[in-house]
Amino acid sequence: MNLIDLALRDLGLTEADMQRGFKDVAVRLRDGTERTVRLSVIAPRLRPPVLARYIATEDARTLIRPMLAPDCARDDFLDSLTAPSLAKLANVAIGLFVGPENLRQMAAQALTAERGG
Repeated sequence: MNLIDLALRDLGLTEADMQRGFKDVAVRLRDGTERTVRLSVIAPRLRPPVLARYIATEDARTLIRPMLAPDCARDDFLDSLTAPSLAKLANVAIGLFVGPENLRQMAAQALTAERGG
């Protein structure tokens, strides 16, 4: 199961989060501490290139980084997260990014374009 399927299965987002344009997410660091980070919606014009980079790399960080505050978007912070916390951020990021209805359509279009069709 890929990241898109996992996100669609369990986004954990409310309609209020979508309307507000951000979601505060509790994460756990590898040292055992917990922190709350905010994922914010990015401008619609920035979404296609971010999605294309994710599809090309399958690296969830490409979706997460533009939605985080600069101090949380750094590799050293993302590397300090537990794997479940990074996955949780990725799932919420996808939900905020396009919403569950549009996600499959956009991914299919980007894959078709990437393959030259």
